[in-house]
Amino acid sequence: MAQKVNLGNNPFTVGLKIKVNKVIHKESVSKDGGGAAWSWSDASFSTQIFHVPKGYNDETLEGERNVNKRINHLPPNACKLLYWIMRNMRYNEDNIYVSHERYVNECGVSLKTFRVSMKELCHEGFLAKIQGVKFRYWVNPTYIFCGNRTTTFIDNVVYPDGTPDKDKLKKKENKQ
Repeated sequence: MAQKVNLGNNPFTVGLKIKVNKVIHKESVSKDGGGAAWSWSDASFSTQIFHVPKGYNDETLEGERNVNKRINHLPPNACKLLYWIMRNMRYNEDNIYVSHERYVNECGVSLKTFRVSMKELCHEGFLAKIQGVKFRYWVNPTYIFCGNRTTTFIDNVVYPDGTPDKDKLKKKENKQ
């Protein structure tokens, strides 16, 4: 079995706030009062997620939170690479191994185009190179993430009352 390598900390999680607007507990939900019914044993979270860089506050970032706007302003090849990365991410992982050979073969682009696109994604804050590990990048969970941010980045969860209390989530998990 392969040993997991410690890659350090994702630089994008510094200052990351995962604002939980509400927590909904549902024991069971039935459709139209009968017939098909299903139950939820865990809490459903409604979240608003954004990253606040050092020196910024919520008001100065109001216009920068639209992820689609940021993606739409990427060059076409960088956008194509970003979508390829999104399709190949593993569940609840905040880093990804990007095989340039696989990408070049699957997408029919040159190695130079791949490198320019990676540089653009890093420059725009979607990815960050992991130092000392070839072809592995940190993913900015503000923009792209496959999984549940509220459980993966539990230290960054902020509740409606303003408390960043990870014990609230742990208590809810232990009850179930």
